[in-house]
Amino acid sequence: MPDEKEIEAIDPPRIDRDKCTRCMKCVDACVFEALKRVSTLKTVDDIFEEVMKDDLFYKSSGGGFTVSGGEPLMHPDMTLTLLKRAKKEGLHTVLDTCGHANWKTTKPILEYVDLVMLDIKCLDKAKHKKWVGVSNRLILENAEKLARSNVRIRLRLPIIHSVNFWDLQYPKDIVKFARSLGKNIVGIDLLPFHSFAAKKYGNIGRKGYFDNFPNIYKEELEDYKTIISRGGPWQTTIGGLIGVEQK
Repeated sequence: MPDEKEIEAIDPPRIDRDKCTRCMKCVDACVFEALKRVSTLKTVDDIFEEVMKDDLFYKSSGGGFTVSGGEPLMHPDMTLTLLKRAKKEGLHTVLDTCGHANWKTTKPILEYVDLVMLDIKCLDKAKHKKWVGVSNRLILENAEKLARSNVRIRLRLPIIHSVNFWDLQYPKDIVKFARSLGKNIVGIDLLPFHSFAAKKYGNIGRKGYFDNFPNIYKEELEDYKTIISRGGPWQTTIGGLIGVEQK
């Protein structure tokens, strides 16, 4: 038998992220469609043409229009424009934010918001700085201002190993904090950590900071839920709501 040729290893093409200008020419040039766009630029009209296709669903379910991200308050002008349009269309509106934003640009937006979903990742200042990279001072100050602005608020609590799990003092502190904000806290949602985004990070050549953290399951948060639900009149969930009741 003739000698078998040794198969040479093939070094596949690689994207140098440091040189990438996001021109997307590589996507257009790839005949195998190995690369794809993960987002596209749209106008407000484009967005609402798509949104209003589900108008009957919003009316039957009590749902509506949510601006999230990323962080929508990093783009306050666009967020304000979108929410104005949503109210013009008669939609229930929700702002999903981490609260780390300039109050002067945030306040005008609230006129067009029915509900704010506000992330509270950590109340401890040192831990917040360690895990998030910034102080939580601005976030907590904005939470107080939101409460005084008479907008309905749901606190959203991402629960992550080594950050705020397992620590029953955390839900107790959340209850105290929620009480300080008053009657406009209508719900508190416990959000168990999951690793669903790890693949997406890989697809864009990035490594997620929490890639190797273990998932947390609903049953592991029942004690958290009990403490929080007994602490006040708000609705408490694990995982959040599919639909938000309008009042």
